[in-house]
Amino acid sequence: MNDNNAEIKNNNSGSSWSSLSGLVAVALIVIGVMAIVTPAERDARLEGDWETPDWELEDLDGNLVSSADYKGKVVALDFWATWCGPCLQEIPSFIALQEKYGPEGFAVVGIALDENPSTVKRFARKRDDLNYQILIGDAKTQAAFGGVQYLPTTFLIGRDGKVAFKHVGLTPESTLEKDIQELLMNDE
Repeated sequence: MNDNNAEIKNNNSGSSWSSLSGLVAVALIVIGVMAIVTPAERDARLEGDWETPDWELEDLDGNLVSSADYKGKVVALDFWATWCGPCLQEIPSFIALQEKYGPEGFAVVGIALDENPSTVKRFARKRDDLNYQILIGDAKTQAAFGGVQYLPTTFLIGRDGKVAFKHVGLTPESTLEKDIQELLMNDE
């Protein structure tokens, strides 16, 4: 009987060790992924002439909307999804920025990357405060912008059609506003 109890104790401690090592492995993977996106990549003023890729996507009613529709405007092009917590946290900022700077030639365009467009449509219809364009994203557009890997990812585009800023992850409204103000002033 003592031998059986010893065997049971050894099995339990082995399973605890296995669970602990699994947690450590997951933690290291998460830390590794976070390290891939450095602060410089998260909030970057892009240098050079990176023309905004041409795109054409459907809005929530199935109408085609293209990059040409925003020619001459400062645009916040936000890649997001309804299941992404940080993306949802940014929505009030985009609403406020659209309201404040829309009359000056600024536009927010949300490109939803959900697998099911009906999920996006249901989400948007429940929110009567959305004052900016929501489009249904696709793999082609995602690839055209460098293969957007993390959500949210926001590109700020000047009136000249060049991408000026790229923000990866939850970005404070004050940071977005500072960059938008710079583009509105410099691009007049």
